[in-house]
Amino acid sequence: MKMSSYQFIVVSLVVLIAQCVSAKYVCSEVTFKNTLVTIIESDRTHRKTVTGCISDETLLLKNLKTILVQGQQIPTLYKGAVSNIPHFFGLKIENNSIATVKRWAFLNLGAHSISLNNNGIEWLNEGSFENLPSLETIDLEYNEIRVLPKDAFVNLHNLSMVSFGHNYLEAFDQNWFNDTPNLEYIFLHNNQLKSISKDAFSKFGNLKAATFENNWIEYVDRDAFRGVSKLGELYLGNNRIRHLDLDWSDVHSLRFMGVDDNQLTYIPLSTLKPFEDSLQHFWIHANPWQCSCFDQIGEWATVHNVKLWWRCKKIDLFCYVPQKNSAVCQNRTDTELDSNFLQYSVHDCAKVTT
Repeated sequence: MKMSSYQFIVVSLVVLIAQCVSAKYVCSEVTFKNTLVTIIESDRTHRKTVTGCISDETLLLKNLKTILVQGQQIPTLYKGAVSNIPHFFGLKIENNSIATVKRWAFLNLGAHSISLNNNGIEWLNEGSFENLPSLETIDLEYNEIRVLPKDAFVNLHNLSMVSFGHNYLEAFDQNWFNDTPNLEYIFLHNNQLKSISKDAFSKFGNLKAATFENNWIEYVDRDAFRGVSKLGELYLGNNRIRHLDLDWSDVHSLRFMGVDDNQLTYIPLSTLKPFEDSLQHFWIHANPWQCSCFDQIGEWATVHNVKLWWRCKKIDLFCYVPQKNSAVCQNRTDTELDSNFLQYSVHDCAKVTT
């Protein structure tokens, strides 16, 4: 009997659905070998030893809250290492020994957060985090990552926070990310970044906060933060920045800013003008300010009701008086400044006061 067009469409849809249902990843590369996995469910916590991949089938999950893997030897997270778990849950693979995360290590997951904290990870492949529609946060702190490939994080529409703190990254590249439109928080503190380049965050129109504290940053491009109109917090403390003259024309709602513990002698008021109505706290301590520039910032903060954190507790303020035109706050060359002036700035300031 000849099949009608309608029957053909129905049969085709049934076949397609069957193919999709059977598309669950089948574990073909062994990531876990007799690995102890802790499963936290809403009504109980239990443990299971897993060889192969962590999946709904291997763990027989019901009311899943968290999966935890700690203190194990896991050299590589292969494709599908954690897969086929539709629950909305947190995944914590922490304090292990892991060198590499392969592409599609996480497949068909409903995870809202993935933490790979403190594993000694050196390398993430392209697509290590890809097509995870529920994923909101990624924690990669305390690893040994020096570089990342393009498209390490792909098609993560709900991703809002990524932390790279305490690694060895020498540069940030927004092309690590592809189709992550809702990223709001990027933490890059305690790395080895040397600069922040032009349009470094132009992909991230929803960016609200970025941390760069405790790096080796010497240069920040004037247009580094172009396009981040929602930026509310920026922390650049404990770097090697000597000049900071930025174009903030796209940023109007910055509330917290830290430039403490750098090598700044001068900041033009034009850099601060866009935040006259928004900035609430401004950390400037432990810099070798020219006295006239320090006074200028202090007056600006008073007029605009900004809380200025300007001195280390119980340590007298140091500021520098140039030999020429000392009453004028201006950008000066090294030859205009005493060659020893930087040594007087206060570092390792545990507490600050206004």
